[in-house]
Amino acid sequence: MRGRLALLLETGLFHAISAVAVALLVFGLRLLALRHRWRVPLAVLRRRRR
Repeated sequence: MRGRLALLLETGLFHAISAVAVALLVFGLRLLALRHRWRVPLAVLRRRRR
């Protein structure tokens, strides 16, 4: 296992794999949000501090 990680770090592929993993995680969370109709209140997004 350590050899694989060292190889990924040496070739620079570790960052690409990490980016793909994060993208898949975000995509999965978005699918869950759509499935369960989770919403962010627009008041939170539009709130202005005066």
